[in-house]
Amino acid sequence: MVATPQPYPAMKDSGVPCLGEVPEGWEVLKVREARALTRENEYLTKYFADSAGKKGGEFYSPAEVVRLLVQITKPLAGNTVYDPTVGSGGFLIQSHQYVEEQGQNANDLALYGQDSNGTVWSICNMNLILHNITRFTIENGDTLEDPLLLENGQVRKFDRVLANPPFSQNYSRASVKYSNRFREWCPETGKKADLMFVQHMLASLKPGGRMATVMPHGVLFRGGKEKLIRELFIEDDCIEAIISLPPGLFYGTGIPACVLVCHKQKPDALRDQILFINADREYGEGKAQNKLRPEDIEKIDFVFSHKRELAKYSRLVSKAEIADEHDYNLNIRRYVDNTPDPEPEDVQAHLLGGIPQAEIDALASQFDQFGVSAGRLFQPERPGYCAFVEAIDRKAAIKDVLEADAALAQTLAHHHEVLASWWTGARDDFALLENAHNGERKTPDVRQQLISSLKQKLTPLGVLDEFKAAGVFVNWWPSSSSPRPTPSRRWRRALPRSRPSWTRPWKPPWTWRPTSPRKTTRTRRSPPPSSRKPSRTPSTTSRTRSATPPPENATP
Repeated sequence: MVATPQPYPAMKDSGVPCLGEVPEGWEVLKVREARALTRENEYLTKYFADSAGKKGGEFYSPAEVVRLLVQITKPLAGNTVYDPTVGSGGFLIQSHQYVEEQGQNANDLALYGQDSNGTVWSICNMNLILHNITRFTIENGDTLEDPLLLENGQVRKFDRVLANPPFSQNYSRASVKYSNRFREWCPETGKKADLMFVQHMLASLKPGGRMATVMPHGVLFRGGKEKLIRELFIEDDCIEAIISLPPGLFYGTGIPACVLVCHKQKPDALRDQILFINADREYGEGKAQNKLRPEDIEKIDFVFSHKRELAKYSRLVSKAEIADEHDYNLNIRRYVDNTPDPEPEDVQAHLLGGIPQAEIDALASQFDQFGVSAGRLFQPERPGYCAFVEAIDRKAAIKDVLEADAALAQTLAHHHEVLASWWTGARDDFALLENAHNGERKTPDVRQQLISSLKQKLTPLGVLDEFKAAGVFVNWWPSSSSPRPTPSRRWRRALPRSRPSWTRPWKPPWTWRPTSPRKTTRTRRSPPPSSRKPSRTPSTTSRTRSATPPPENATP
């Protein structure tokens, strides 16, 4: 039995062939199985991008960077979201997931995209279908030369525009259609078409919409036509924030990247100001590629949303300072310099040995945070210099001395007590998430309340600041594609016991093994062979293996 054919409505618009008839029961597919399918698909896409090397960056953006841009723009149900260089559709998929996380109707989100690579265009359509997204239109064509998403003969406008366009490309002005999108033209040679993409995205943005795009740092300070375009952006007051990203995040390029956030109708408090965030020193290191950690994304999003100014991290800069003092140069380090202080150098310590007392005094605040006395590690050696205590005869002994310190143990125990008291109240909020309708509270509200309450508990202790305290929570809270956390789930995972049978992937008790072109034998799955293989002789070995185990007196 099959149900009535149910073609995806948006697939008609995109020209993708219809799936045909949908099997009966598809709509009742379990949520857990659907999530497992999407996670496996995301893993395979990332694995393919990892193995593709430089070409991986042509269709795949790191999920952490995508999540950052989505959190910054905050799409809502009923919005239209557009990616002019859609690739595998990561921005569109995570926008859909973000709206779902907010407790809104994600099916009320209309997704649009375009890509010039036909193979990547096919991957994007498949990816969206596997994530059970139906309202999408993906076109195949060059966005700069021939935009295909039109409305009334003009480039269509959207509520949110998200993109990671290819860096440093050339283009042909003669083949560009709808030239009114561009107020100025970048050089056609020299691989400087980056701001052409930005102009197209601004032309595709509704008056009240918000745009975020990844750009190379060169667009912030290069001269010529690019400087003229920057002047237009600054005078129009459409740049809301510029965020410097850590190095080595993207596939196939070591070019430093930043994020341009644009808003055509900024609030009055931000008129003629741009928020600069220099986050290039806070990231997780990897062997082949760095990544943004959950706490890094949370900090950037919090600072951007609240327009906070932090020393060596973020600053609001007026348009007058940018134009008059820096001649429209938007180089982030001109406004937020996060260069670490130079290491102290003591010539006498280098020549005669010893630890300068001045360097120990400079770390006094860190010792006080944990209640540890410097005397536990150091002893006077000569005036102005110290040495390690006798118990520290090697580097590993420093850890042993600190772990044996009663004050440090008391500090850690106090933190565990505070965390336990926080959980006593927080578990009631988690219990609401397990009920139908979440106790009339939305998951984002519960999440924000939990983060705020944890900050109020941990920050006064003086060891973690508000961002590190929030990092404790966001590292524990799972990503959008994982099930919501519950105490029982996490505690069961920590217990040293085998997994229940219903959590293990199902395997059939038999497999089909062809033995000849005309005959196929069904054999039972045998246990894994031991390291000592049984010997075989021509007289006892048959061409077809039997499903029956060998007799007990078989020759080993």
